[in-house]
Amino acid sequence: MPDTVLSTALYVQKWLRQYYQEYVRTSGFLPYMGTGTNSIIQVKRELTDAGKTINIPLITRLKGSGVTGKNVLTGNEEELGNFNHQITVDFLRHAVVIDEVDEKWTEIDLMKAAKDALTAWAADKLRADTITALGSINGIAYGTASAGQKNTWTAANEDRLLFGDAVGNYSATHATALNNITAGMTLSASILSLMKRIAKTADPHIRPTRVNNSAGREYFMVFTGSMAFRDLKNDPVMQQARGWREA
Repeated sequence: MPDTVLSTALYVQKWLRQYYQEYVRTSGFLPYMGTGTNSIIQVKRELTDAGKTINIPLITRLKGSGVTGKNVLTGNEEELGNFNHQITVDFLRHAVVIDEVDEKWTEIDLMKAAKDALTAWAADKLRADTITALGSINGIAYGTASAGQKNTWTAANEDRLLFGDAVGNYSATHATALNNITAGMTLSASILSLMKRIAKTADPHIRPTRVNNSAGREYFMVFTGSMAFRDLKNDPVMQQARGWREA
């Protein structure tokens, strides 16, 4: 007597949806993400309902002197600088299929295991994609950008790039600038101070993440890899300032 074979169309499939917040939190970038203008990583929700492309405008600061007294303002106006950054989004999905019979025949909570595995996958993916985006060349991943694309980007960002420990290491030829970095140029408090000065003098300005108006201080955020952060922790200036001790 032949056994009844269950049609694959009748197999139970369960889809896990409610893990967005969990994987964002696990990625490590949650404290820096938000919808506000002061968020370092800004989350845009305009395409939640419909749409594929979002345009993000940038209005630059005015740099003119204006006029005083009875001087005529007409003819002394200043052009309002404006730029646009266009982002096209797509769906990224992954799933685990668990047969009903397999779920019933084990004491292991397979659905919870699948949820945990998907959360870890999404967190790793979000972290890797965010790091890739932070180091991209005009939207192109640094590792896949051509020498010409790197040179174009380097030449266009002279006022906001630091190679090694000195502004003089800069070269419009990207490979040349990289070759000016030596093994002894490890991340330190002095390099961070130089990076902050560059950020404050770049034009257009690099906006600080927070401003203490009463003290006149501007605060910037630096993301760095584990090895560079290790070097920073070992800097005596940082150890004295933060009370760090080598483990």
